[in-house]
Amino acid sequence: MVEIATAHERLVVRSTPDPQGMDQAQVAQALFNMGVGPRIHDVVQTPVSVWTVASRIFPGDSLKGETVPVERLAPIFRKMLDRKTVNDRLPTLADWLRSRLNDERPNDLPSGRTWASHAERRRAAAILEDLGTEDSNMVCHGDASSSNILVGDGEELFLVDPRGVSGDVCYDVAVAAWKTPTDEQASVRAANLARLVGVDTERVQAWLVIAKAARV
Repeated sequence: MVEIATAHERLVVRSTPDPQGMDQAQVAQALFNMGVGPRIHDVVQTPVSVWTVASRIFPGDSLKGETVPVERLAPIFRKMLDRKTVNDRLPTLADWLRSRLNDERPNDLPSGRTWASHAERRRAAAILEDLGTEDSNMVCHGDASSSNILVGDGEELFLVDPRGVSGDVCYDVAVAAWKTPTDEQASVRAANLARLVGVDTERVQAWLVIAKAARV
C-alpha cells in the first residue's frame, strides 16, 4: 500500500493477492456509495493481484487503542441499513462463518487466541442456521474491527478493507461493539449499539456468539 500525491488530492493505492480482491473492491465501492467508505477511483485486476485506487482519509487514524462510545459508531451502520448489493454473486458471510466453524485446523487465529471447543462451535453453527440467509444479499463490511475504522475530517468515521462478502449489517454491529476498545461487556455494548442503530438486539447478540466462536 502506498500514498500518492496528485495535483488534486492524495490517493492510496493498495494491492492484494487475495483471490477475493475483486469482491472486496465491489464492497468498498458500495460503502463509498453509502457515505461510509473512501471514494474508489479505480480497480485494476492483474493475473496475480487486484489494485485499488482510493481517496486518502484525513487524518486517517484508526480506532485501534482508542475508547469509542457506541454513539460515535452508530451513524456508520444506520447508513448501511436495508442496502442490497449490486452483485448478487458475492460470497456470503454465512458461508464464510460456516466454514470457520467447521474448520478443525484454522491457520489464521487472532493473536493470543486458541480455537473454540467443538461444543462452542457446534452451538454457534446451530445459531447460524437459525438466523437464516434472507439477508444474504445485503451490503456487509464483514470485519468492522477497530483497525478497519478510520477517523476522517470532523471526526467522521469511515470503514476500510472490507472482507468481500454480502450478509447482514447486524453482524457488523456485533463485531464493531466487540472489537473496538471499551471497558463495557461485549454483550451489553452490542445491545446498546443495536438500539442506537435501530436493528434487532437479539439478532445482534446471536451474531456476537457466532463471531466469538468463529474467532474472527
